[in-house]
Amino acid sequence: MFPSRCALAARWLYRGAKSATRSRSESTVGNVAEIVNGILQDVKQGGNEALDRYCSKFDRVPHRRLVETDVEECLRKCSGQEIIDIKYAQANIRRFAQLQRDSMKDVETETQPGVILGHKHIPIKNVG
Repeated sequence: MFPSRCALAARWLYRGAKSATRSRSESTVGNVAEIVNGILQDVKQGGNEALDRYCSKFDRVPHRRLVETDVEECLRKCSGQEIIDIKYAQANIRRFAQLQRDSMKDVETETQPGVILGHKHIPIKNVG
């Protein structure tokens, strides 16, 4: 049993996910897992062709990885001021992203003898 003072110290910053999870039935959660597993298997086997299909289906845009020539072509179409603005925004975004990254620390603690809890941040190659 938890000491009563722990319950008083708890504070919710966001309640939406908890209430949404409670309203789901077990079969819905299982169904979502099946669908996601199917998509992952399809992408593993079908590669970029499968990604093309899912990008079209879910994002309604074609899947295409930008190459350097695409970027260069876009930059040629930008005015001098637009280039300055892009570099300014990029610097701000990079600075904030670094701050976020520096704050992401792995945590491990022994809450009571033999009970070790924690989380670990694992980077992924790319998203989207």
